[in-house]
Formats: sequence, structure tokens, C-alpha cells
Amino acid sequence: MEFEKDTSNPLFPEYSTPLARFFNTDNNCTTGVMKMGDLETGSIVTIHFKTMPFSANQFTYADPFFVYDMKAEINNKGSVETVELIKPEDVLENKRCFVPLF
Repeated sequence: MEFEKDTSNPLFPEYSTPLARFFNTDNNCTTGVMKMGDLETGSIVTIHFKTMPFSANQFTYADPFFVYDMKAEINNKGSVETVELIKPEDVLENKRCFVPLF
């Protein structure tokens, strides 16, 4: 898991305001990978995820790692299948990225 380098993510226009750019050098979002495997069958599951800062109200920084995008890549004996577990457009319909201005 590592932080994204800049604020140029098109999914978060909140960071394009001059005030947000003044206080934030990055967008506090992360991307990460988690691998799990089964020794008996040789299957490997790779989870790719992205997180954003999120708050239940607009004034406190409640949950710094809210998952808004998640895909699973399942490799079973050379057969690869990709499953989208969490779609960003579904999450971002009713949740907004928390932009810390402190």
C-alpha cells in the first residue's frame, strides 16, 4: 500500500480548488495490492484496491482509509478471471472525498 503522488486524480475534483491545492501537496489517497494463495491447488488471488480519506461529517477526519475501488484477480492453474468487487462510480455517487484544510 502506498500513497498517490499528487492531486491529479480526475475522480476527486475537490482537490482542484485553489484553497485545497494550497493546503494539500497530495490527495491522501492510497493504492495497494494484497496477494493470497493456496498451496494445495496453486491458486492465487490478487486484490487491487484504492482508498480515499472519508469523514461521516464535514468537520472531523474520521476514516483515513475508505475503500472506493476494489478488484480481485483470480488465477487458477493459468485461468485468470477478474472480478470488480467495489465500483468507484457506485461509491462516489453518495460519498465524497474528505479534503483536509488544516
